This record gives sequence, structure tokens and C-alpha cells, in this order.
Amino acid sequence: MLTRFKTKPGFLRDESGSGTIEACLWLPVLIGFFILIFDATYVFLRDGEIRRVVQEGNRQYVKGLHGTQPAGLETWIETKLGQLAPNANATSLVDSTTGLLTTTITYPASDTDVTGWVSALTGLEITIHTVNQTEV
Repeated sequence: MLTRFKTKPGFLRDESGSGTIEACLWLPVLIGFFILIFDATYVFLRDGEIRRVVQEGNRQYVKGLHGTQPAGLETWIETKLGQLAPNANATSLVDSTTGLLTTTITYPASDTDVTGWVSALTGLEITIHTVNQTEV
């Protein structure tokens, strides 16, 4: 009768569920990693869209569509960015000696990330700085 306790019972020898335990341990880490990758990718995607808006506004200003003062360009850019980055701040300046139009856009990364993980981890504030030549 004592011999039956020397070997492991059948359920302790069965290793068919060991993969399930590892999956349960690693799955939350992997899902979090993939969400972080998605979130960071989305921030960069929005950054490209914001750059396109700034570039379009600068081209229109050079053609004279926003008047002669950069304030019209700043208003136009901030209006266009209302959906992409609601807290964006646009600053434009024209150097009268060189004819260069300098536009700077600053916005928090929290405006463009989906889950809030990127801005929570880094507290990023993104700045886009563009320079275009105006007609002299």
C-alpha cells in the first residue's frame, strides 16, 4: 500500500496544459507590446498628416491665398488641424531680408495617440518646423 505514494498521481505527470499556463503569463505582456507599437505608429501617421497640412498652408501663403500677414496662415493651419491635433499652436514668420517663411507647429503627443500610452510614458510635445522660400 505504501508504493502507490512513491510515484506521482496521473494529473501531476500530465504536462498537456503547461503551454496554457505560459500563454496566460505572456499574453498580457504581448498584447500590451502590440498596443504600444500600434499607438506609436499612429502618432507617426498623424505627424505625417500634420506635416502635409503645414506644407499645403505654406504653399498657399506663398501664392498669396492667405493675405500678406502670416496671421492668416496661422489661423488657417490651426483650423485645419482642429481634427488632427486640437491643441496645436502655429507660429509663422516671414523674414523680409531673405524672403523665408518659417512655420512652427507645436502640439502634445496626447493629441495624436489612441490609447494614451505613448504620451503617458514620455510626455512628448512634438514640434514641426518648416522653412519655405517666398517670392521676393
